[in-house]
Amino acid sequence: MLSASTFGGPTRQIQVVVDRNKLAAYGLNIIAIRKAIDSANFNHGGGPLISGASQIEVEINNEFEEPQTVQRLEALPVAHQGNRIVYLRDVAQVLDTHAQLYGDFYYDGKPAIWLGVQGEGNGNYLALIHHAKKLARLLVREYPGLKVQTVFNQAFYIHLNDKNAFREFLMAVVLASLVILLFLGELGGTVIAAAILPSAVAFGFFLVYVLGVQRNFGIMMGLVFIVGKLLDDSIVVVEVVRRYIERGFHPKVAAVLGAEHVQNAIMAATFTFVVMLYPMTQLTGDMGAGFYSMTIPMITSVIGSYILAMTITPLMASVLFKPKP
Repeated sequence: MLSASTFGGPTRQIQVVVDRNKLAAYGLNIIAIRKAIDSANFNHGGGPLISGASQIEVEINNEFEEPQTVQRLEALPVAHQGNRIVYLRDVAQVLDTHAQLYGDFYYDGKPAIWLGVQGEGNGNYLALIHHAKKLARLLVREYPGLKVQTVFNQAFYIHLNDKNAFREFLMAVVLASLVILLFLGELGGTVIAAAILPSAVAFGFFLVYVLGVQRNFGIMMGLVFIVGKLLDDSIVVVEVVRRYIERGFHPKVAAVLGAEHVQNAIMAATFTFVVMLYPMTQLTGDMGAGFYSMTIPMITSVIGSYILAMTITPLMASVLFKPKP
């Protein structure tokens, strides 16, 4: 969770209402009252405490704490006049009240308090929403008169975006397979490419999980953008293997020779692509978080595409391609 904010409703405030007449009678001013309160309410470091080989940082905590805040303030000495001590209660009234309201929040025509929870850019919003609802139920259980109503829930839009992105991804797979079939002109190469694509995506998801990147809309969008690139390596391998077969090599031999022939070129292309995207993962802020969740699956899927193109693609080609008669 990045932050949580509230709006509406009163905010508790301890007020010190000074009586000017009493203050003048004791020959004091408002500055003396303020100094007395500040000097009695502090929290700062007291320096190191060294004992042998150990060093402990000492912290002096003298802040007003609940529920004795009002009592401590009333008994706070503000001045000494002869043998008499002037306490804050002698010149002021301490009230446990709320701050002045400059705005209010209404829901369904009734006064309410708005609580907004904001997640990190690359965080798991669904898990955050689940925990927020769980905490809300605990608050209702602890305070029976409290009612919690969800006004806006981003989970609906996250699920909607996931469904849309998944549909677009499937459409991209189908269209890419049709294009491959059109240009390669054979079913075997199309089957190989169509099988490698989801495998590369699954490999990318696995690495994303290992890296701890939380699922969000950016991951699906990144995979949609990278569909075409995921097929490049396998298409190159398939085409080279087919040419070796046309030159008279057995499909198994052609698969090995074809993979070795293009290995360095595909590795260089993959490395270039990863290096190009890596700086986008180092951006900061909300925009950087969005780019991170989008580029990490792109990088991991491309790496998976290279590994599969050098292993599974030649294996499938040796089985699906027939020797030249």
